[in-house]
Amino acid sequence: MTAKVELRRVQTTGGASSIVTLPKSWVVDVGLKPKDFVAMIPQSDMSLLIMPKGEIEHEALSETVIEVKANTERDVVLRDYISKYLAGYDIIKLHFIQRDSMLQSYIKDIIRRVLIGVEIIEESSEKITTQCLSRHSDLPLKKALERMSIIASSMQKDSLKSLVEGDKLLAEEVILRDDEVDRFCHFIVRQLKMVLQNRFMMEEIGLKNPKDCQEYRVIAKSVERAADHAVYISKDVQTFDLDLSDVDLKEVIEIGSLSNTLFEDAMRALFRLDPELAHQTIGRVETISKLEEEITEKLLADGKDVRTIMGLKLILESLRRIAEYGANIAEIALNLTV
Repeated sequence: MTAKVELRRVQTTGGASSIVTLPKSWVVDVGLKPKDFVAMIPQSDMSLLIMPKGEIEHEALSETVIEVKANTERDVVLRDYISKYLAGYDIIKLHFIQRDSMLQSYIKDIIRRVLIGVEIIEESSEKITTQCLSRHSDLPLKKALERMSIIASSMQKDSLKSLVEGDKLLAEEVILRDDEVDRFCHFIVRQLKMVLQNRFMMEEIGLKNPKDCQEYRVIAKSVERAADHAVYISKDVQTFDLDLSDVDLKEVIEIGSLSNTLFEDAMRALFRLDPELAHQTIGRVETISKLEEEITEKLLADGKDVRTIMGLKLILESLRRIAEYGANIAEIALNLTV
């Protein structure tokens, strides 16, 4: 169909009802017949979404096939699969040109670990068929984002705790927890892409305006990045044997606590659409940046060994980045309140 504007005059019938005719080309393209119903859905931007009733009630499952050739790298197959998942396909089939049991096992394991609501419904030596069974109304956008942010915040706290206590097992737990954050992020991006393809999905995921899709996608990626930096801190704990004095630990704990609090306040500002809290959150980033500089300068002046300086500098950078991602979220929260 050609996207063009057609002006139609509103007419009155029966003295009370207003009517407007539908463009003939659209009626033909969507297959409407006399006495068929159309669904009319008022939008928050004062527009009116008109859809054939059958498209809402009997929408067919979308399906796609990925052809996996011999010697294809497993990460290439995984990226292709995730791209199809994010695009909103309900059924995704993997067809293996050459049998590869190790690759099939790897793909199945990753699917279960990093994607929400995907189940394997058919499998053979040559084919894996998966279906996304989750109902988006069961896990709407903001609920998924809230759960994702709670996990990311706990990762930040535990990564700092693993640093203070030198607990490498706790650091490993934080790293493994990142899969849960990725699962929610993929699920949220899938929801937002589906809204852009079908505006009827907005109500199901709890979104009021399609213009907010890009904002929430940036928020989801910011939460994911904040969790990634908790992982980086945990990996630094595992890699470096840090020689930290009590003063160093106190200062690192302070900046870590400030960074995590800023992140949590940013999420509160978002969920409450609280402009005052959003402004306060954004304004605290500069304090954390200055603290990072002061601690770094002190490390250099105290003559710590190079390995300790390097490890701690990476950790401080990650703590600052967590705060900056929190500020990004707060800025978007501020935009959404307007």
